[in-house]
Amino acid sequence: MKKDVIITIKGTQKIDGELDSIELLTCGRFYRKDRDYFLSYDESETTGFAGRRTTVRIEDGQRVTMQRTGPILSQLIVEKGRRHQCIYNMGEGEDAVTVGPLTVSKAAYSVDYNNNQISMPPRELELLYFLCKNKGVAFTREALLDRVWDYDFMGDSRTVDVHVKRLRERLGEAAGMIQTVWGVGYKLVES
Repeated sequence: MKKDVIITIKGTQKIDGELDSIELLTCGRFYRKDRDYFLSYDESETTGFAGRRTTVRIEDGQRVTMQRTGPILSQLIVEKGRRHQCIYNMGEGEDAVTVGPLTVSKAAYSVDYNNNQISMPPRELELLYFLCKNKGVAFTREALLDRVWDYDFMGDSRTVDVHVKRLRERLGEAAGMIQTVWGVGYKLVES
């Protein structure tokens, strides 16, 4: 069950040798899915990241993942007993990716294959964009749900299968670019 909560964000930074502190209040949602806890909130002008959503996932008390979606995708992973990992997937203005004859643009919400436009719903376009951006990397269904559908999605992993099937139908002769990796999930390869 999801609960609306008030979130306090506190931080300090050093600017020109002086310590600057900040404390912000925002509204968000707290919920549990399987054995993990989630806290998500929409960023605002006040936080300096308007138009983005931040989701914090706590996995078995061993790993904390903070994912920020929006114009700049980023992910910070802190795992007990391990080195921290920070990933920036996309910079400002970088919205199109090309793999062979396939070009996907998130800003224009368009897909082009061999100079032919392919129409598709936003979620399928986002899935295709993500696979193109990570060409050759196999992702589990659960990983795709986390990264494309966001942590707030409460459906099951077979949702990915349905979207991949529809995506392949829309891609026609380019359908073979999305490969099933048995026992893992899916990946996109250059045709």
